[in-house]
Amino acid sequence: MRPRPDGNRHRTMPAYGKAGKHRSNIMEKVTTTFRRLTRHASPWQRSFTRCFASQSPMTTAIMSSLVTLAVCWIFKRSHGDSLHSGPMVSLANVSLDKPVIFVGGIPRSGTTLMRVLLDAHGGVACGEETRVIPELLAMVRKWNSNRLEHTRQTAAGVTNTIVDNGIRDFIWHILRRHGDSAINKRLCAKDPFILRHTMHMSTLFPNSRFILMVRDGRAVATSIVRRKVRIGGVNMTYPGTLTFWERNIAFMINQCATVGPSRCLQVRYEELVMRPEPTLRRILTFLDLPWSDKLLKHDELIAAGGIHISKYEPSSNQVNHPINASSVNAWRQHFPADLLARAAQIAPHLKTLGYVD
Repeated sequence: MRPRPDGNRHRTMPAYGKAGKHRSNIMEKVTTTFRRLTRHASPWQRSFTRCFASQSPMTTAIMSSLVTLAVCWIFKRSHGDSLHSGPMVSLANVSLDKPVIFVGGIPRSGTTLMRVLLDAHGGVACGEETRVIPELLAMVRKWNSNRLEHTRQTAAGVTNTIVDNGIRDFIWHILRRHGDSAINKRLCAKDPFILRHTMHMSTLFPNSRFILMVRDGRAVATSIVRRKVRIGGVNMTYPGTLTFWERNIAFMINQCATVGPSRCLQVRYEELVMRPEPTLRRILTFLDLPWSDKLLKHDELIAAGGIHISKYEPSSNQVNHPINASSVNAWRQHFPADLLARAAQIAPHLKTLGYVD
């Protein structure tokens, strides 16, 4: 590591061949975007963009992702210049108090099935994973957890209220990506990790409802390992994925409990596939939505093109079929026998949730 001009130290990211050249091109585009934003922005917006532009190379490289473009879009939007090639969706007729549904949970816990079933209802517009929403929320959490960064932002006029207003506006735009057909529907977003931010989202959208999908951690670990679902920072072994499940399910359940049962509903994957109709009726009651028999025929709607699924989501090839319980105990054939006896030690929530005695 080498010293920075201010005396601090940070790691530099070496540029290797084409990858390094590609990274340089990205950073050049990001820098140009910041200059465009600063040229036309108000004083507090200029302070905010300077906050990004002055970060270390490591941080700046991360900011060159979709999250960076998302935040840029938030503060450029008021000037009428969208950063994407498609048409800007008008939010003029949308009330921020409109109920929104957020579906999440640990990956491989039935979140995709849940969103497909909601899309089958006819009164809900959910769609594929956005991916950018939880990334953006995670970045904000990181800012707020860094006392020095938070002090700098506040001093620059970038208060929590300003950031939250911008994030809310951006998320609304993402939710409205379905176009005019979604105007009279309940808007919905499904991203597994979005429920790591339930408390924050509950303040951004005061009338929102959250569905937390819960599944046996041993089944989740087996599915992740066998299907090679890559999750950043996770040790892709059975003990590693089980540890990942424990850490995240504990956090999500706590977030869900904090906002209360009137806002957040835990849904067991096993109950959903073994007793679909009573479970779905309970979910719709929680969401204040009428019952629809279409929920039990989601596979027919997918086949007819009425529900779009992404080929890039790992569960897409499974939700094409009618609801069935074949996967409930399938993990038992593959989960390591030597790990089975100590699984509850690695993941205490297996016992808390009643999956082991």
